[in-house]
Amino acid sequence: MTRYGMTPVSRARTVSLRHVWTVDLGLEVPAMLVGGVLLFRRQSLGYVLAPGLLLQFGLRPVALAAGMAFQPVLTASPIDVPTVTGLLVFAAVSFLPLVYLARSTRGT
Repeated sequence: MTRYGMTPVSRARTVSLRHVWTVDLGLEVPAMLVGGVLLFRRQSLGYVLAPGLLLQFGLRPVALAAGMAFQPVLTASPIDVPTVTGLLVFAAVSFLPLVYLARSTRGT
């Protein structure tokens, strides 16, 4: 144990989570909000931003679900089915508007 009762591994994990939160809340959420407002106003930049943001928001939970599904193989622990299912539902919610956008721009 070190200062603050944390091991070096748990401290590194906490620091890495702070970086993820910073990127999520500082870059991705504002970009999603700006993209959504631009789409709502039917401006062309919104149609340019939306597919990339939706793809990114859909691929992350797929990657997390894959990691959680393979974790029991490596650690001999039980799989967390509700969390994997929730992540895949979140991915589907992100991918459905992406499919709609792709279909609506196919004719142009």
